[in-house]
Amino acid sequence: MVAAPILSEYQIPWTLFVATDFVDCPSDWHRTRMLTWDELGELSRMGVEIGSHSVSHPDFGRIDEKTAVDELQQSRSRLQSRLSLPIDSLAIPFGQSRNWSSFAHHAAQRAGYELIYAQAENTRPPGTIPRTFVTSIDDDRIFAALLDGAFDNWEEWY
Repeated sequence: MVAAPILSEYQIPWTLFVATDFVDCPSDWHRTRMLTWDELGELSRMGVEIGSHSVSHPDFGRIDEKTAVDELQQSRSRLQSRLSLPIDSLAIPFGQSRNWSSFAHHAAQRAGYELIYAQAENTRPPGTIPRTFVTSIDDDRIFAALLDGAFDNWEEWY
């Protein structure tokens, strides 16, 4: 909520991707780190695009097809219902090429997602849009490296 007014003032568009279970059922750890539905609505009214990040943030490269379909459909439906917004974008949880299958990609399209974001400009799955993320521990040097494309080939192989 700190960055939103600044980005809005400078008319910098941005998208916040939401894993809906983290809003609906926050654990003690998540409770102080996750936004509420009211806060998400406020951000939307400020011009922030809200997108899906699934229901429970699974690794789509490791889950079965039924679970993938449920995660994609339920997240989009819940976001639309709670925020009264069209939801057409999805950021793949974990975002790496191995976290996304061709089945998941087709299921996401069937669920109504028009934009599917993955990490790493040069190694992302086919049919996805490159994204990067900025964390609270990134300093100016890391942020500049992100902007310069230093991580365009980087994949986290955990």
